[in-house]
Amino acid sequence: MSQTFHNVETSLSAADAAKRVQEAALKEKFGVLDVMNLKQTMAGKGVVYDDEAIVISVCEPNFARRILTAESTAASCLPCRISVTTNKGKTTVSVPAPTSVFAMFNNPELLKLAAEAEPILARIVDAAKA
Repeated sequence: MSQTFHNVETSLSAADAAKRVQEAALKEKFGVLDVMNLKQTMAGKGVVYDDEAIVISVCEPNFARRILTAESTAASCLPCRISVTTNKGKTTVSVPAPTSVFAMFNNPELLKLAAEAEPILARIVDAAKA
């Protein structure tokens, strides 16, 4: 991923795409820490949102340890978050590129780790292609 985000459009529903992302994360040895349905959360607060917005938090503990060892303040950027959204009937799965996220720290070791994780996260997102 040489861009800020890795995005994939899919013909799957948001729910099905989110399920595929979770399955792919587990295959890549990433744990699924949380699945937050923003539409439902907003509805619970009386806010209407017409499209779908699901955020899946994933983490691989060894990457997390190595990232935190290289830069403890990078904890605010963990875990990795993959979004599944709909807009005008299209479902998109997206993850911020770790190299873009961690570039702000200006830490070469952190960028090396981010570059290592980037293709794995891209494969997880790509699993939602239909």
